[in-house]
Formats: sequence, structure tokens, C-alpha cells
Amino acid sequence: MKNNIKSIGIFAHTNDYPTLETGVTQYNLDLLDKLCNIFSDWIFYVYVSPENSKRYKGLNYPNARIIILPLIDILENVKTNILLRLFDLVGQYLGISQKKYTSYEMLLNQPIHQYYIYTVFGLFQDFPVFVKSKLKVPCISAIHDIRFLLKENEVKGVKGVIKQLKNSMRFSAILNSSDLLLVPTSFSRNVIQAKYGKQNIAISYSVPDLTELNATDDLTNEEVKIVESLSKRYLYYPSTIVDIKNHDTLIDAMAILKSEYPDLQLVLVGSNWNSKLGLSLQEKIRKLHLGENVIHLGFISFQFKVYLMRNAICLTVPSNKESFN
Repeated sequence: MKNNIKSIGIFAHTNDYPTLETGVTQYNLDLLDKLCNIFSDWIFYVYVSPENSKRYKGLNYPNARIIILPLIDILENVKTNILLRLFDLVGQYLGISQKKYTSYEMLLNQPIHQYYIYTVFGLFQDFPVFVKSKLKVPCISAIHDIRFLLKENEVKGVKGVIKQLKNSMRFSAILNSSDLLLVPTSFSRNVIQAKYGKQNIAISYSVPDLTELNATDDLTNEEVKIVESLSKRYLYYPSTIVDIKNHDTLIDAMAILKSEYPDLQLVLVGSNWNSKLGLSLQEKIRKLHLGENVIHLGFISFQFKVYLMRNAICLTVPSNKESFN
């Protein structure tokens, strides 16, 4: 059904994959903040997966709507996937099973927007094709991570070649089917233009104003309590707990700093704290007696993120690699 109001659909469905929960979602929140403020007379419908929808709680934009869609069944085992699809089709034919909706098909029951923005590179690379062929409207793709395009990040060996080829195919599919590509930096744009010759690329900087300290007016009561419990001096690191983010070195640094600055804290935010790597970091924190100095807050609201950045004595970025280089 055609939507009569000016609206844009943002497909931010991560399928609740932990590795996409912080980087992709934080980029989406930044992008949404910029779009809602610049295009205040447009309505933005953000389509998310069930667990991931919790990351969007507390949004204060009157022109944003969060729509929860079901998970999409993605199976890595192609043979198993084919067999299950065959059983499902036979079941539907015999009338003993219901047709399963995918998130794409669910969009057909939603208002059709003037534009769609695809934001979850690494998943659902055929979404722009679906938008243009089924919904008959333009599709913009927002890409936040181009590490696979950089020579220094190439993985050696057969697995590395296969992974590189898969990422390249995904990216080419998105590039060829999108009316516009949004990237976070001019560096990203230059790399893509040099490699693919694509000119229809825009830069989507979304940097909050960090020029002055702000009060806790925009925070929830729970966030204010957290602020009151923090030391007046803290380092801040917003990042998913994955190897390349190099939390391990940062914790070693905190052990050294603690001897001279016992009240200094390191505030970590993001997902994967209870992953295998996250649990090993927690054990290291215990062994180094940093329980009072290293604080992990999980995933936080955009407003809280801005507050912590503004009031930290230092924003740390110890990553070994970053997609924006």
C-alpha cells in the first residue's frame, strides 16, 4: 500500500547477530540522528529484529518509528537449507504447514515509502533488489565497514580467499543495485571510487557536538544513577568486544595507570561482554584487581553516549584495525 506521507524506510534488521549489535547499530543510530534532525518533515520507519529493537529504546525523535520484524531463517549449510525448503514446500502443498513469512515479505504489508535505506552490510545483500523490483522505489545503501577492500586486511590462505571473494560479491551486488551509496568518511568514498569507479557516493558524517560539557537533563533516571556512581575522571571506549578492538591492551594500560591514579576508571560500552573473549577479559580484570576501575555498561542510548564522550577526560581508540581507517 502506497504511503501518502513523506516517509523513508530504514532496513536495520541485524537478525540479532551479536557481531552486528554494536558497530552496525551504533552507525544506524548516528545516521538516524542526522536524518531526523535534517529532514524533520519526513517520517522514518526503522525496521529491526526483535532483540536488536532494545537498542533503539529511549529515542526522542518525534519523526522516528521503530517497527519490529521477525527473524529470517539463514542457514550456513546449503544442503540442509535446500532440504528444509523442499519439506516446507511439500508441507504447504499438502496443507500441513503454513507459509513462513520473511522480513522482506512482511514489508509488503507495511506502508510503501518513497525511499528505503539498507544498513546491514554482511546480511541480506539482495534487499536493494527486492526494494526496486517489488516495491518499485529507489534504495540507498549505507555501508559502515570497508575493511575487506583494503589490501592490508586481506586474509591469506584458501579460507581468506573465499571470504574475500564472498565479501566482494556481496558488495558488488549492493553497489550495482543501489541508487546511492552512503559511506562514513571521504577515505571510504575514495577507496570505493578507485576500485569500482562508482561516482554516486555521499558521505554521512554524524558527529555530535562535543564542544561543551552537558548536564544530565537528557538522561533517564537510571543513566543519572550510573553517572553519579562514576569517578570524575574516566577514559571512555565505545566498542563491541571483538579481537581487533584490542581491549586487552587497554586493560593492561589501566593496570599501570591505577598505581598513579587509583580513582581513574575505564568506561566500556557495547555488546559481547559475555562472549568467550568478554569472559576472558573479565577474568583478567579480576586478576589485576581492576574491578572498581573497569566498568562495562553494555549497550547505551545515543544521548548517554554523547554525555559520556563529552565528560570523559579521554576517548580511547586502541583498535588494531578500523573500517574507517
